[in-house]
Amino acid sequence: METVYQNFYEVTEFEIKQFTFTGLYPLLCSMFVTLANTDDLSKVIDILYYLLTHSTYLCKLYNFIKNRRKLLDIEDVLQEKILYKYFDRYGKIYWHEVIRNCKILSYTFRLSVFLVVLFYALFPKFDKDPDRTLPLAGWFPLNMDTFHTAIYAFQIFCMAVSAGTNTSTDIYCTKLLSLAIIEIKMLKNCLRNVDYSNGNNGGIKPEELGYIVALHKHLLHYITVLEGMFTYGIFLQFLASIGVICLTGVQMLVTDPRSVQFILLIVYLICMLCQCGLYCWYGNEILTESNGIAEACYMSNWYEGTTEQKKVLFLIMERSKRQIEMTAGKFFTLNLGTYMMILKSSYSYFAVLQRVYKD
Repeated sequence: METVYQNFYEVTEFEIKQFTFTGLYPLLCSMFVTLANTDDLSKVIDILYYLLTHSTYLCKLYNFIKNRRKLLDIEDVLQEKILYKYFDRYGKIYWHEVIRNCKILSYTFRLSVFLVVLFYALFPKFDKDPDRTLPLAGWFPLNMDTFHTAIYAFQIFCMAVSAGTNTSTDIYCTKLLSLAIIEIKMLKNCLRNVDYSNGNNGGIKPEELGYIVALHKHLLHYITVLEGMFTYGIFLQFLASIGVICLTGVQMLVTDPRSVQFILLIVYLICMLCQCGLYCWYGNEILTESNGIAEACYMSNWYEGTTEQKKVLFLIMERSKRQIEMTAGKFFTLNLGTYMMILKSSYSYFAVLQRVYKD
């Protein structure tokens, strides 16, 4: 099985590298050339927010490929038997709700990305700006009259594929985080249903407390593996998002509100907000759910247990005082507070650039 996974990742890595070198790199290089030879502030900003987005995507892609073998570790953790012993009784009731919410958020994010690519393809045709005949500003050593359609299609193709790959890494991470939420809910449900009166009420027998401790350790290990896989990619995404949100706002100031490009900028801004919001929302859900582990210990008839059983509960409650959390680069905790920090930082830089532009 491991050989099959390794072969799959090697093939995937080759395909990603092949596309990156033959597609994205030439596209980004053409934009760098234009950036170095223009004094138009509007065009500079237009290029910068796209470069920031896709430079971050390449860094996330590199991080994903570099840590690809950790995917095998995640697979192994999710296949451990300890996770499924009481899943049908105490975990399955949360499965459909959490997965449904994850799908709704993922489809919303995908829709915003699709609209961004769509409006990138449309606005040069509808706005009829003589200085903007391509979706992306860039220099190409070709006759534009002869190869305009080919270059137009090449840019749209590169955007569509890179956008699809970029969003896939984000959605993949959030789906793994949603599994952690389900496991936390199942752990709390198991703690509430331990029957310390010798199991006469149909709950979990107190002798099974060792299983609950093992499930708690499994949860902590799973979060650690996830963080090792995604933490630095999320950190880069947050840093880039501050710049992109700021630059998008500045570009909206200099764009005609009646143009298709203005609608594109609004959709692009929504897309970036959704991208950061996904990580922060699920990180916040993990924090919120894990804070209820100690309370779940009190929701059973623990007072009927033995001294040894109460000691085990005490250890679980003491460990739960340390919050279960995901971080971005070990610097920021994934929660709604971090999301607000991103928005405030973006607005601060936006206010500075707005003042510079007016002056």
